[in-house]
Amino acid sequence: MEKDLLMREEEFHKINSELEERTSRILKEIDAAKGKAGLSNDANQGNNLKFNHTKAFSLKSESTVLKSSMKEERGIITSNKKEIVEDPLAIRSNGLGYEATNRLLRAKLTILNKEVDTLRQDYKNKSEESRKLSADLTRCEEEGARLESSLSVARDTSASLQSKLESVSQQLSQSQAENMSLNKVIESKNSLKLVHIFVMYLARVMFKLGMSQELVSLKKELKSQKQQSSAIELRLNRALEDIEKLRNTAKQAQLQVKEERESQRKAGDQLQSKIKSLERQRTELTSVCTKQSHLIDNLRRQKVHLEVTRFVSTAETEFDNILDWCLKTESSAVKAKP
Repeated sequence: MEKDLLMREEEFHKINSELEERTSRILKEIDAAKGKAGLSNDANQGNNLKFNHTKAFSLKSESTVLKSSMKEERGIITSNKKEIVEDPLAIRSNGLGYEATNRLLRAKLTILNKEVDTLRQDYKNKSEESRKLSADLTRCEEEGARLESSLSVARDTSASLQSKLESVSQQLSQSQAENMSLNKVIESKNSLKLVHIFVMYLARVMFKLGMSQELVSLKKELKSQKQQSSAIELRLNRALEDIEKLRNTAKQAQLQVKEERESQRKAGDQLQSKIKSLERQRTELTSVCTKQSHLIDNLRRQKVHLEVTRFVSTAETEFDNILDWCLKTESSAVKAKP
């Protein structure tokens, strides 16, 4: 699509250059015809001017045909606006004269003015749309900066959670070490039970032997050992509960960090895709605006060329009228002489 538009634009530039050359050639021929008219007689003046006039109008007809082909290629004019292109030589042969050609050129000029107005309106709309898209792009950039700041904050929080996780893992390792030590204590407790059984056996033996005082002391020692073992069991249970809590908090912290990273990644991907689409739309609109401006310049040049041709045609009609008036005055003067 862009290649076709570029090729058409190049063709328009070529056609404009050809039209400029032809208009300059027409002006030179008109000047030359005027210079020759001053040297030759009145009859030759009329013939030469009519010949140059027909030649200029033939060139004008070619330029109008080229411009009509340009308008058909662009497709700017709608179906109800028909192209008013006729051959000036045919008009002259039909007896319409310069006034009909002037009306034709005025009609073409109004059509070109309407085209210029429509293109200006399109250019304004495109520029307004590009401004809106640039505003959206700035807003998205601000949102991206805000998301970047939130992403940095989330990274900081993830780092703090990671540090907490490390501390929790350290506490877990410490709790495992304590658990091992408590297991050793439990093993020692089992050994204490064996000692207790042995002491009971000794107490029975001593009781049998009448050693009651030693039996009382052994009972007290056994009671203290039972209290110590119960305290150790309580400590072990609390340590196991703490270990379980730390494991749960570590799992929750890992899940939270994972969810935070996933949400940040999704938000970043969405923002990147949105920025890319807005950049693509902005480039397309800028290219369209430049092409519209080129078309407006081409239409302005065509308008100038049409105004020049209209001015030349009016000058020719005035010149012909002056020549006719001069011929009439001379003929009347000749008739008035005795």
